[in-house]
Amino acid sequence: MRIFFYDYFSKLTEKQLVLLWLLFCFIALTYKLGGVPPYHSDENFYVESSRNMVETGDYLTPVFNDKKRFAKPILYYWLVSASYKIFGVNLSSARLTSALFGSLTIGLLYLLSTRLFDRRIAFYSILILPATFLHFQISRWATTDIVMSFFILVALYFFVRGYQNDFKEKLNSYLFYLAMALGFMVKGPPAIIIPVLIAIVFLVTTKRKGIGSKLQIGQGLMILMVIIIPWFATMLSLHGDEFKNHIVGAEIEGRLAHNSPFSLYYFGVVIRYHLPWSLFFVAAVCQQFGVFGFGASPLQGGGVQFKQIATNMKAHFKSLFVKENEPVLFCYIWILVCLALFTLVRTEHSRYMLPASPALAILTAKFFADLEKMKGIQVGLGYKIPAILTGIILLTLALLSGVALVA
Repeated sequence: MRIFFYDYFSKLTEKQLVLLWLLFCFIALTYKLGGVPPYHSDENFYVESSRNMVETGDYLTPVFNDKKRFAKPILYYWLVSASYKIFGVNLSSARLTSALFGSLTIGLLYLLSTRLFDRRIAFYSILILPATFLHFQISRWATTDIVMSFFILVALYFFVRGYQNDFKEKLNSYLFYLAMALGFMVKGPPAIIIPVLIAIVFLVTTKRKGIGSKLQIGQGLMILMVIIIPWFATMLSLHGDEFKNHIVGAEIEGRLAHNSPFSLYYFGVVIRYHLPWSLFFVAAVCQQFGVFGFGASPLQGGGVQFKQIATNMKAHFKSLFVKENEPVLFCYIWILVCLALFTLVRTEHSRYMLPASPALAILTAKFFADLEKMKGIQVGLGYKIPAILTGIILLTLALLSGVALVA
């Protein structure tokens, strides 16, 4: 049996392996999808509001418990309603939309990682992403987050494609704006703010001049308006001040003007919700900046003299801005923009860091690819620590599971 599977998989092309993995991920994400009642309160909003749309035939105004719900744009409700129409009105159908887009996100990550680095890193990244708790969890919830995250990833993919050919093909720019517009119609402004900030910070950091005129900003704004305005205008026409007051009050003032204290909550989310891969991600960051004895670098310091460590880190930091390291820089900017944005907004929901998960998977995948190249080189402590900690975590979980079964 073992020989059969080895022979079978060894004959598959890379494309076939990726497609097979995506199919496996989709099956895993949909396994007993309706077995657990709505875990998060937001699920009830989308499950019941979409059910009401199918029953009443009103596909414009979301209604929950006989009250109009204007909290999010309409696209996600339409996707869930379409799933209800095809597969029946039940919890599994409601969650199927997220499972589908969670699987599509994995496939798109492969395409983006291949463009940024190479196929090996791309393949490692799509092994890591679905194995992160945050991605797996949200891909099984009937909430907007994974769908918006997918469209953000689509926007970044076409931005990278455009950047790599100096935006000579206008289609890349148009699809960049189209993806943001669709993401906006799923969950609102973050779908535009996140990719735009990433693009701006990256272009400023890399000092690419004359790019602004090639981004088709005028046409892009038209694309955004054509997709976004009709539903909002219709809702304003149907519901008048009730809709306007909700958008201005609850959705704008309520999210920006509040007294929540400043915290580093999302830095904890990056670690907790991406375990055990976040341990290797931290190691990847340490490797990038030449600390903790990563022996593969000629810039490595002694590790005991602070001046030497500082010089070492400075040299590694400068190397980020070399042209061949632009893909790494792009991923760091991607993560930092998400961290900074939601930290400043001070609304604490772990799923808000979902758009950063693909970047974390890419950098962690690169860490493993770099480790593979270290044949014949003594592996430093920086590589061993996350592996040891991961082993301890998995052993602890296994023991606790065993105790729970016995009890």
